[in-house]
Amino acid sequence: MKKLTTTITAATVAILLLFTGCDKYHRDRYTGTWDFVTEINSCSFDGSGNFIVEKREIVYYTGAITLGDLENELIIQYTESNKIIAGIGSDGKTLWTNYDPGPSTPSGGFDKNIIQLFLRYPGGDYEQIVYDIYGTKKKGGKNE
Repeated sequence: MKKLTTTITAATVAILLLFTGCDKYHRDRYTGTWDFVTEINSCSFDGSGNFIVEKREIVYYTGAITLGDLENELIIQYTESNKIIAGIGSDGKTLWTNYDPGPSTPSGGFDKNIIQLFLRYPGGDYEQIVYDIYGTKKKGGKNE
């Protein structure tokens, strides 16, 4: 009888674990309020293919990281008017976006309660807008 009770208990626990699921991307740990420092550089190319910084701006913003619709998505609001959807890699740290540096190159990542992103957008003929984003977590998420 004791063996039957143990078996039923183990089976019940196993079934409950299947229904609770597991976020292999660990994205919940990054949700919450973040302080972002974003350096925005408007660049152009000179005749030899080098970048020339035409305008530099630094934006300080208290934003948020929230869950996206997909299992591996995060929504990162890093300025008042800028947010991005990023996919978090299966390592739980690396971030991938649809923006340069390229589809096969990560756009940034997490190191505990710090995020770093590098985004590059086309700005017109021979121009690019480059965002260097650094963030520090304030509160929220699993590790509050």
